[in-house]
Amino acid sequence: MYPIYLVWSTHGVDHTLEKAFRSFLSPDLLILDDFGLQKLTAQQSTDLYELIIARHRQSSFVITSNRAVEEWLGLFDDPILGNSALDRLANASYQIIIEGTSYRERLSPHRREEVLTTMNTK
Repeated sequence: MYPIYLVWSTHGVDHTLEKAFRSFLSPDLLILDDFGLQKLTAQQSTDLYELIIARHRQSSFVITSNRAVEEWLGLFDDPILGNSALDRLANASYQIIIEGTSYRERLSPHRREEVLTTMNTK
């Protein structure tokens, strides 16, 4: 799986951006994982806005992020564009907050050994 912005930027070079964009419209569920690791460029903000608009009320998103939803607006290059996109996402959304240690930490080789040892002693 490639980052959506990498897919769009490389497809734009050979003028197949429209085809790449359509490929993100067809799934019933689109997952944006680790949203907000970096601030969006102007082009990325526009592309994400267009994707949200095109999928709005047609199909579903799952968005994972280590940032609070309140921080998402600041990730968009244009706050008006960001507000419009986030408003559409929030329109019929559910927010699930997962707290605790990272699953990556629990799956690390050192931690996995501890878990297995604990399980074997019970």
